Amino acid sequence: MKRYLCYICIIAIILSFCGCANTSTKLKKPAKFYYLTDPENYQSNAITPELRESSEYTDDLRSLIQVYLEGPTSSLYINPFPQKTIVQDITVNNVTVEIILNDAFSQLNEVELTSACACLTMTILDLTERQRLIITTLDKVGNVVYTTSMTKEHILLSDTD
Repeated sequence: MKRYLCYICIIAIILSFCGCANTSTKLKKPAKFYYLTDPENYQSNAITPELRESSEYTDDLRSLIQVYLEGPTSSLYINPFPQKTIVQDITVNNVTVEIILNDAFSQLNEVELTSACACLTMTILDLTERQRLIITTLDKVGNVVYTTSMTKEHILLSDTD
């Protein structure tokens, strides 16, 4: 019996030194923020999640999305959003999320806009557990500049090689 107790103590000590018992890096409420991957670190531009803490934004989806739009914390990812993109409004319904962004978002070229919409769709639908995202951008006067509706099924997620 003493021998087994000794083995258990030795294993516990070894685990504590190797970092297996370290809980300081665990996130309280992880959120997946989808960004483009840097092609220098990966084979191609892919959409990959960066795990971030979201516990302080439990009741404030608009602020959480604004933090997301500011870009990744890791250099492994590329922010597809223009620097001055601002969330003007966000509405969550039973199946749909509607987000209104300022016109900085619509300044992207067609390829960049498609990538940004895909990242935004993956992130918001993952956070809200809804099925469809409607993205609208307004100019300074309030006219619609761009609008699109996306689901996760609209986004090709598999490798085509």
